[in-house]
Amino acid sequence: MKCQLWWQLALTLGATGADLDTRGSFLKPWQPNRHRVASTPERRQITPLPSAAADRQLPAVEQPPAPVTAAPIPTYTRPLGSWERLLTKTQRNERDAPLSIAHFSVAELTGTSSLTRDDVRRALEGVVLRHPLLRVQIGDLPVGDECCPRPQSVEWPWFYPLDASADELVDRAVVWVDVEARNSAELRNEWRTLVEGTIDGVTFPRDAPLWLLHVVHSPSAGRSALVWLFNHAISDQISAHIVLEDLLDDIQPHSSKHHADNPAPLSVSFPPSVEALLFGNTSIEEPFVDYVRRVFSWQTVKHLVRATATIVCPVMLVLDRRRGEGLTPSQRHTQLCLRTLGRPLMEKLKHRSRREGTTVTAALIAAALMACQDVSGMSNPLVRFLLSTDLRRFAVNSPLPRPCTLSSLGGSVEFNLRVPPALAGSHEAFWRFAKGCREEFRSVIDVSGREGPLLFDVGMRVAEIEDVVEKAAASEQTHGRAYTCGLSNAGVWPGRTQYGPISLDGVYYGVTNSQNGCLFQLSCVTVGGRLCVCLQTSAPLIERGEAERFLDVMDRELCRAVDTV
Repeated sequence: MKCQLWWQLALTLGATGADLDTRGSFLKPWQPNRHRVASTPERRQITPLPSAAADRQLPAVEQPPAPVTAAPIPTYTRPLGSWERLLTKTQRNERDAPLSIAHFSVAELTGTSSLTRDDVRRALEGVVLRHPLLRVQIGDLPVGDECCPRPQSVEWPWFYPLDASADELVDRAVVWVDVEARNSAELRNEWRTLVEGTIDGVTFPRDAPLWLLHVVHSPSAGRSALVWLFNHAISDQISAHIVLEDLLDDIQPHSSKHHADNPAPLSVSFPPSVEALLFGNTSIEEPFVDYVRRVFSWQTVKHLVRATATIVCPVMLVLDRRRGEGLTPSQRHTQLCLRTLGRPLMEKLKHRSRREGTTVTAALIAAALMACQDVSGMSNPLVRFLLSTDLRRFAVNSPLPRPCTLSSLGGSVEFNLRVPPALAGSHEAFWRFAKGCREEFRSVIDVSGREGPLLFDVGMRVAEIEDVVEKAAASEQTHGRAYTCGLSNAGVWPGRTQYGPISLDGVYYGVTNSQNGCLFQLSCVTVGGRLCVCLQTSAPLIERGEAERFLDVMDRELCRAVDTV
């Protein structure tokens, strides 16, 4: 019980339970049904990367980049923030242990019959030069870096650059796979199998990029899927859109012009940690007492009181605990169920939500909790909900209008909800509940949007939160399920959906869900007016048929709510 309380406290203080990752078992490599993998070219001579010239600068809260080598062209480094440090999931007693993947983003494309590996390589090299976190590794600072001495009191991981050229990084990180997929359903089955087989167990070795890109390509059908796998410390779902958009902008199938003839890609500055974004220039070398005095306020106390009240309130996790008896965290695996809600439904849902004084996100929460009731067979449970939020809006200087590079600046807030027993079948009750959901999470965000990450940062500096997380994942009482349901809605795809002959049909994203997080985790993004939904559950805690039923009920209730069949 004590361990569980600390687990809840750690997450309440700002950790995104749905996004946490601990090392899973090494799973069998993905094998598509009918494929051949292109051979990997021989490694070329490694040369230093050019530095990132400033463009589309982040606010002044960013820490000034510091050179860490004596190379003629400087490269940059900085210590990880507390949130980034937790997401790396490094094992403290295994100095050479690799880093785990926790986040994926998949783009489904059509019109790619003529797309080649060289087309992707040329475009990706420009993307790598533009975004600094695609060119870094995580670890202790190399010995002898006099300009960036390591703190004396604590071992803390740092970002520092890989000694590799852009084309070398592309060689290491890209896998091209040809498959025979006759339609979109078969291609989706191929990439879903890939993600399910890798997201819990694939790790990055040292001196390697913190990302991978699998290109699952069906030449005969003219369809492809770009499957990005990121260490979550360098990416959130919103910033992953920026990298994908840049890649699609630069892809030119069978282009007659060589990449060198095109203008050099614009680079962006090294992104700050979420703590630097929210609290100003912070440093792990700053005296702890001075740091606390500078950032704490009465709002912080208010958040702590609210968080404590949330923790001590008993919550039904809607889970038959006997399902997971005898299972270790490594024996659970993430499973994905995918759904696309059509444009007509989404248009009606948007207009009806505005008319009712609420939002699409709140309507999705209401429908998801109705699905929880249906799948579990339990009525009127008090549930704990986890809602992702974009912490960029709380920047100390001015909120970022739009992400400009890859980073991990997302967070979440949690709140308890009691689902009304008469919700099903009543339009009025549904919209009253959706409006109440919006009021609840808005009030929580107003208090906890900044203060949650602040207290989590303090907790990471004074406690072993990583150990708390790993112990909670092994708990047979909850099997790592800290929340009943979670929603991460990344909003509308920010770019075009047509790139020459290539069309972007959908974007699906999510996180590893095997060891800890939510019982049901929904990740959504709107592309071309259609809502792309990825439901992540942990098997065998939730069977695939139950997860599909969850989405069926959610779809049905949204249709009823807008008076459609």
